[in-house]
Amino acid sequence: MPDVSDSVSTMQSRSRRTQEERTASTRGKLISAAIDCLARLGFADSTTAAIAEAAGTSRGAMLHHFPSKDELLIAVVEHVLDDSLSDYGKQLMAISDPRERLLATPELAWEGIQTPGYMAWLEIWLGTRANAVLAEQFRAAYERVNKRAAAAMRQLAKDAGVTNPRRIENIRVLFVGAMRGLAIEGVIAGRVDHLEPAVAEMRRLFEQVMPPATTRSVARSVRSTRVPRKGGAIAAKAK
Repeated sequence: MPDVSDSVSTMQSRSRRTQEERTASTRGKLISAAIDCLARLGFADSTTAAIAEAAGTSRGAMLHHFPSKDELLIAVVEHVLDDSLSDYGKQLMAISDPRERLLATPELAWEGIQTPGYMAWLEIWLGTRANAVLAEQFRAAYERVNKRAAAAMRQLAKDAGVTNPRRIENIRVLFVGAMRGLAIEGVIAGRVDHLEPAVAEMRRLFEQVMPPATTRSVARSVRSTRVPRKGGAIAAKAK
């Protein structure tokens, strides 16, 4: 005779998994809708009502998953940063040569910046200036991911033969700041084509800090391993 208690336990377990799946699906839709609204409408106009409508759900249902707008925005920040770092890492690891891998970082980073996700991140960052609580949560989320990104960059540099810790960190800070500044410049100008030479210059800077060796072109490697993206978010936002 079947054990009734085992059957009930199995049914409850399946029910919990189903509920967890529904919750994860709804949260994912809300995060995606928030990214879309922030990239298209900007921080001020990305209201909870607008995000709920874009997600195809009620504002009440949204507040059930994210009791406050700030909680949703921080979820967006964490999602964008984690997703970007993961995608970036996969593309770089697909390049076998360590030197070519480091030289590919500016172009691949620039591609990642030209996405709705990064634009949403940028909007939230700018919005923290008027919200001290959000600013504190934003910094905490950023620092968690930034530590992983910094460690990954240090390893990339070491693998390519750059062994001076201070120089590696200086290059990393310059690189991150330059990419972010170019993104803002793209928003102001309403286009990004004029910024491509600056991205190429960053690659040449990386070549200069490497120890003497033949630096082969990475164009072919980058093209063959590039993950398709929906670019143009920076220029589109400025229109």
